[in-house]
Amino acid sequence: MAPAKRKLNFDNSADSTMNFEADDNFPRQWKIQGIDIDERVQRLRDELRAQGHHPAQNAVVDPNSKFRTEYRRILTAHSIITEAIRLNQKEISWYKNATEMMANDIDALKFRREHLDKSVEDLKNQLSNLESSVGILKSQQLAVKSVLDLREDEYMGGDDVDSNYPDDYNKFGKISKLCEVALKSYDDVKKRTEQLQKTLMTERNRERRQRETILNGMDEKERTRVEELDEMFKDFSLDQLKALRDRMRIARQQN
Repeated sequence: MAPAKRKLNFDNSADSTMNFEADDNFPRQWKIQGIDIDERVQRLRDELRAQGHHPAQNAVVDPNSKFRTEYRRILTAHSIITEAIRLNQKEISWYKNATEMMANDIDALKFRREHLDKSVEDLKNQLSNLESSVGILKSQQLAVKSVLDLREDEYMGGDDVDSNYPDDYNKFGKISKLCEVALKSYDDVKKRTEQLQKTLMTERNRERRQRETILNGMDEKERTRVEELDEMFKDFSLDQLKALRDRMRIARQQN
């Protein structure tokens, strides 16, 4: 919250915004070179009255009032200058802190750059060690780079091999075509799998509704028996169910 503005009223001697007369340093007697100003002014007034002059009271400048006005202006100016100095010092402190923060940021950036340079050098060394240990030929590196750099439509257009292309390029071009076919096959399998999953969900819902219809048509004992058999055979594998079916057929034929 901003401080309240001070009302500046220099000419009103009754102004009480600054009670500077309560200060211990405020003079109680007005003397210049040992002469009491109040006493000297009063003596001059008495001399004027004795000579028959009666000047108007408001025409005389009261030195006390004039001093108060000037003193009030001095204090007000001092307060304004003090506040300006405080703000200036605060601004200097802000600039100093900002400079320190910028210096810290520059040091951090230098450290990160050095760390990045070291990481790049380490990676180059690792790649160099990998090439020497695996034994990758220079011709193979160039062939792979040529496949990566050229656009796909330049080597995926037709089945005829361009005689102007190098042998390594044609070899890796065939590998690229094989990858394309594999990706298309994967997309087809993925779409087919999604269709089969939808069909499976539809069939399960249909079987569930059909089973509920059949159970609702049974009496209580038959429905209980079917639920018990479902609970009994739910953990059986397909081969176990087939074997059970074959045994039941054989038992019926024997009977």
